[in-house]
Amino acid sequence: MKKIVIVLIFLVIVLCIFFSFVYYFRVPLINMNLSKLFAVPVRLETFDLSLKQVSVGNFEISNPPKSQVPKAMTIQSLIVNTPLWNYLGTHTDIDSISINGIDVDVEFYDPLYRNMNWDPIMGSSSTTTKEAPRGGESSAFIKRFTIRNLKITLRLPNQQPLSYSSIAQR
Repeated sequence: MKKIVIVLIFLVIVLCIFFSFVYYFRVPLINMNLSKLFAVPVRLETFDLSLKQVSVGNFEISNPPKSQVPKAMTIQSLIVNTPLWNYLGTHTDIDSISINGIDVDVEFYDPLYRNMNWDPIMGSSSTTTKEAPRGGESSAFIKRFTIRNLKITLRLPNQQPLSYSSIAQR
């Protein structure tokens, strides 16, 4: 009986150390995997997960090397409110998603508007993700979706950048 208790205590200690390690290195691990997925440097400063909420702070996707500006997109904060167990089923009910401070840069490289900065970013993510197994259909219902402080900058060849912003809050 004493050996079983000692083994259980040892197992609990090892699991606590493992989860502490994963928790401590969660942001660098996410940055590394997202950078690999999008084939450009991706950085997020904070990632917090609780039983009722997922939040991301200061998220940045860098542009490919030949772009005029260093960042393709930045997001100041993204908060998803829903209980954690809602993600476990095939249908997910999300109470709310709130995104604040989005700055998107869209840059076309040629006069015919065929090549742009988002081509390698989105193209690499679609080719590296694996297709979900058939029969594993899933869906999500978002009750409330809020975007605040949206700015889109459009860069056309041989023209001044055009900036579009969201409507001011009332």
